[in-house]
Amino acid sequence: MDIKLKGKELNLKLIYKNKKITFDELFNTKKRQFNFELNLNDNFYKGKGIRGDDSIFIPFSKEMGVKITKEKPQRDDSIKEALEMTTLIMKNNIEIFPKIFSTELVENESKETFLITFMENIINKNIFKIFLKRYNSIKNFVPLRDLPYLIKNLNIYPYFLDKFYYFMEEYNLFPEDEWYKKTNLINNKIVDFSRFKILKERYHFPSNKKTKAELLEEYYKLKNIFAKNFNSEYIPQWKGSLYEGFKFDNGFIMEGYKSDHYRFDCYKKLPFIPFNKIKNKSVLDIGSNHGFFSFQSIIHGAKNVVAIELDSKNIKVAEKLKELMNIRNIEFINQDVTNYLFETNNNFELIIMNSVLHQIYKNYKGADNFLKQISNKCNYFVFETPVNHPTVNIKLSSIHKKLRKYFSTVRVQNIYKAYSAGYRAIYICYK
Repeated sequence: MDIKLKGKELNLKLIYKNKKITFDELFNTKKRQFNFELNLNDNFYKGKGIRGDDSIFIPFSKEMGVKITKEKPQRDDSIKEALEMTTLIMKNNIEIFPKIFSTELVENESKETFLITFMENIINKNIFKIFLKRYNSIKNFVPLRDLPYLIKNLNIYPYFLDKFYYFMEEYNLFPEDEWYKKTNLINNKIVDFSRFKILKERYHFPSNKKTKAELLEEYYKLKNIFAKNFNSEYIPQWKGSLYEGFKFDNGFIMEGYKSDHYRFDCYKKLPFIPFNKIKNKSVLDIGSNHGFFSFQSIIHGAKNVVAIELDSKNIKVAEKLKELMNIRNIEFINQDVTNYLFETNNNFELIIMNSVLHQIYKNYKGADNFLKQISNKCNYFVFETPVNHPTVNIKLSSIHKKLRKYFSTVRVQNIYKAYSAGYRAIYICYK
């Protein structure tokens, strides 16, 4: 494999099981690790490389490596988008990614296009220190019974997410759905980012030519819908604001719930939903509340969304927001989700269900038929649940085991402290 770069010449030999193989053949191998021989400007290197789903990484020194991504015409995301992403990281030196030294598109003699990126070689260091940092970030809200499960299965911890949320929103980034995998997250750096995209609409909903003053007036009208909803202390529902917060492209903000008093909870859940899988597909949003994730699904390319919500006031708010934003192809249904799920013949690429199941089945007793219906009707299932909670007083490992009955892959993606009891866990499940 010979490639000419700006000021560099690269000759690379890929070896798997003592045989020389091509770049394409490497992606049909069972194991991700391979051997390489690299000639870079008459400097010779040997070692072990690793392949991802569409890229390979050649760590030719302790400090630096080269990432090679080949253009695949059949993919929706182009290699030019990958160049845009790597250039953004390089220019801004975004600290949750490796440092990038150079990146460019090149063609080989066969007119195949590659993205060649010279970048920092991230190595797992101080594993015990990392373990302690992870443990200390969750020990105050996670019971002892759940710690072994989380230490084994959770890859992302609160101390990393604070930075992650900031940079995602600061640069309007749309991560691909497996950014949180153990092989992609090394020493608090996301090493596989070639499928990340820039999508401003993800963080700023359409104001539809309305001024801030006009949106403020509409916001007060929406809040008044809940004016007669009081809790036990006679405080209006969600302290006089909406539950889901909305930021608009003209700078106006409709306030919502923030468990950390800084960032809307609904925005913090965005990175854990596989929106890159739903282009031209159908989505079911169970317990859709004010419609935040239904709107996000359309923004990310869904063909249509069915949103089920039991509270008629939430439906009223969602319908008004839909009208304000001029977003179409969402059907908000005021119905018990169990009735809908068992009666519908519709299938969906993605089903989203945030903190709903415990309200129907305490400790998930009797929930098996419900979960079976969900697994029969979707390819991807995003599931948020309270844990260590009066209505879900079971171990995380038991929740995982129940989900595994219906999905071949179950991953706990995130946990966070919220509300007055217990904590929340977010799972991704797929067949």
